Amino acid sequence: MNKYLKNILEANKELIGWKLKDMQTQSTEVFLVRKNINMIRNKKVHDMELTVYTESENGKYIGSASIFLYDTMTEPEIKDAVNDAIQSSKLVKNEYYSIAQPQEFIPVKLDSYFDHKNNEQAVKDIMDALYFKDTRQDVYINSCEIFLEKTQKILFNSKGIEYREDFNKCYIEYVITASSNGDEIELIDKMEFSDFNKTFIENMIEDKFEIAMMRLKSVNTPNLVSCDVILRDDAVKDFFGYYIYKTNAMAIYEKTSDFMVGKDAIKNKLSDKLSITLDPYIAGSTFSSQFDDDGVLLKKTQIIKDGVVEKIWGNLRFSQYINTQCTGNISNFCVASGKSSYKEMICGKVLEIHAFSDFQLDEVTGDFGGEIRLAYLHENGGMKVLTGGSISGNINLEECAVILSKETVQINNYFGPKYIKLTNVSVTGE
Repeated sequence: MNKYLKNILEANKELIGWKLKDMQTQSTEVFLVRKNINMIRNKKVHDMELTVYTESENGKYIGSASIFLYDTMTEPEIKDAVNDAIQSSKLVKNEYYSIAQPQEFIPVKLDSYFDHKNNEQAVKDIMDALYFKDTRQDVYINSCEIFLEKTQKILFNSKGIEYREDFNKCYIEYVITASSNGDEIELIDKMEFSDFNKTFIENMIEDKFEIAMMRLKSVNTPNLVSCDVILRDDAVKDFFGYYIYKTNAMAIYEKTSDFMVGKDAIKNKLSDKLSITLDPYIAGSTFSSQFDDDGVLLKKTQIIKDGVVEKIWGNLRFSQYINTQCTGNISNFCVASGKSSYKEMICGKVLEIHAFSDFQLDEVTGDFGGEIRLAYLHENGGMKVLTGGSISGNINLEECAVILSKETVQINNYFGPKYIKLTNVSVTGE
């Protein structure tokens, strides 16, 4: 830690505490058009985020303010920036809470492919996987951006915390173009991970190629009024975000959630029993960490078990406000799989949605919906490929049962059912 900065903070009598997140990142950015590299950019970035805390009215309130500090700043500039942050923190009046105390910290690191390769070789292997299935003229990756980061993170605070960890992050955004009989469509998608898995990338691209080609064969969605609907992949992850939010201490404190320990999480009695666990360490997740930004050490925490709320979770501040044990901010979550296979789910009249323009879920009300880009209508053993129209529903409606698939998938910080089936969802056609 910068000695000059530390001296400024320790000498200031107005502060009741501070924390500093110090991150040094080496990154490689590659921009491609078709299979040709258009540009490569290598960067080294050093970010320091300082948060200062002050109190008012004899400890009734606490205020905080955050600033970024840079290597190019002179000592007078650092001092001025800190003083400005202190003055800003005095304008904030939050209910008082304590900052994190140091605990025994034993560093544990998930082994990653990226730890054993330099960025140049790692990016080459990523490109090989991305373009392995790109062998056709009618569907192909039109453009692609790859961002690979290796970061060293250190967290300090005024109570004596000094936690360190290294992590990797790869973010890929790509555009797929598909054409048939003079018609052409584009599909934009992304993937994120912290460990290289060649098969995962190849299968993801192959799946998106299929979606793009099927969209060219689609017809307008009819007005189905009400229908059982299957969500998959990213929409499933977003759907379960409702339960993550509702069990969070901030939502309880702000009275946007009425979830309580021992209360049923799902109202429909025909739904599968839902079990959700927050897991700070999921292999391949870019959110895996041993500690959060407050300096709370993280551990696996089950928040819903067999459909019943098991624990309220949250960060340091809001956990203190509602007088519950602090779990810290854990971004990874695992959902237990169900008993129904995909083949069982598509029996009867079922609308399986492969892609939305933008699936949205209101974490407060439970309302969900989205415009359909590609869907399969399964009925009487046949299948129609559809596009357009939209779905809408509410998680809390008693007629909306939630059925979980046996099949599982990992999407960065989510591991759980690949599919969920929702009953009696409104479907509006074009």
